Amino acid sequence: MVHFRVGKTDGVSLEMANWKEILTQGGWRVEMCAGPQSVGADYVIENFEAQLNPTIFRLDEEAFGGFKTMKRDDFEAEFRRIQEDLSTEFMQVIKQARPDRVIVSNVFSVGENIAAAGALAPVLKKAKVPTVAVHHDFWWENVRLRRPSCEMVADQLERFFPPVNGWLKHAVINRIARLELARRKGVFATLLHDCLDFDWQNEDKNGACKKMLEAYGVTGEDLVVVQGTRIVRRKNIEISMDLVRRLEKRVDELGRRRVVLVMAGYAEKRDEEYLEKLRVYARDLGIHTVELNGLANSYNQATGEKCDLLGIYPYADVVTYPSEYEGFGNQFLEAIYAQKPIVVYEYPVFKTDIKPLGFEVISLGDRLRFDPQTRLAKIGDEELAAAAERVVEVVRNADVRRAMTRKNFALGAKHFSFAKAAAVWKGLLA
Repeated sequence: MVHFRVGKTDGVSLEMANWKEILTQGGWRVEMCAGPQSVGADYVIENFEAQLNPTIFRLDEEAFGGFKTMKRDDFEAEFRRIQEDLSTEFMQVIKQARPDRVIVSNVFSVGENIAAAGALAPVLKKAKVPTVAVHHDFWWENVRLRRPSCEMVADQLERFFPPVNGWLKHAVINRIARLELARRKGVFATLLHDCLDFDWQNEDKNGACKKMLEAYGVTGEDLVVVQGTRIVRRKNIEISMDLVRRLEKRVDELGRRRVVLVMAGYAEKRDEEYLEKLRVYARDLGIHTVELNGLANSYNQATGEKCDLLGIYPYADVVTYPSEYEGFGNQFLEAIYAQKPIVVYEYPVFKTDIKPLGFEVISLGDRLRFDPQTRLAKIGDEELAAAAERVVEVVRNADVRRAMTRKNFALGAKHFSFAKAAAVWKGLLA
């Protein structure tokens, strides 16, 4: 399996970990190839990481929206150098690993580290390795990537995002992407929704997650609102903060000491400014927040204990998911798997691939606006008030909460289980 990073809490890394478990259970031996900022990669490619590698990050910044600090000739020379180095490293990995199949996640689709796609595709074609490209996000879904800085970049996007060849099968994680890929490339991709092992017992067995939360001052006396996603602009975490502020005003009737927003994920490099805006916004609102900065899924060096991201959810009273766009919804599945109420902004893929199945959520509606000064996202007061009222009802009424969360768990187990995904993989890898 090939991706920019593995072993992290971003959606692609989490989903690849699920696939590894599914395929291992099916008799495959699975190895991971990724960049050096990964956890648990079997093969490391030096210039594969996108945002955390300063050279690659600079190239990606220059590649779109016009050149900023580089001249065109310098950019193209550096791009070719990086692509040649990547090609050499990819070929070395293929020769060493001698894979029967290759699964490539997002490298041929997302539009980050674009040199990597043009390095990897020819290597796989030359090696004649049957390959499945799984597309979680496409570059054309990102406004920033719609203005290539030069013809070289536009050519790379056309040839390798994604490449269309007989050795390559395509899979997408939602229906919207499948239709758009067919329209743009004439490719009819297999639908591979995100999945979870709904037969696994979700427990914080060694108490590592509880200890982590307690280290940040979060206890059972608090009403805990978990935002499980990375801290990324399109996640609209400020809407979670607006909800927390409304809930804080009703903390007495909720029977809790205070309301705490636990932000489990880390901020990507491009979103560090957004994280700082969130910190200022939280202070202005006067709400309590905790930043775990992606510590879930990492080991405590002092104790040797690991807090898995899923181990955070048992301590949540409610989960927030206010993203304006998601490829599918890893954190949605995590919340329903943990049998927690979830507050959802009805993003497009939710409406096409998830909502029709009958899941019961606390809705934030589907109308979004942005503050002209702060550029922070807002929803209407009516929708926010209704969501807060429903949260209070669900938290206070155990019967209502139990009926909602059990229904959602059953639907998740029916539609997004490992067994469902395994059946899809059987066809893709045939």
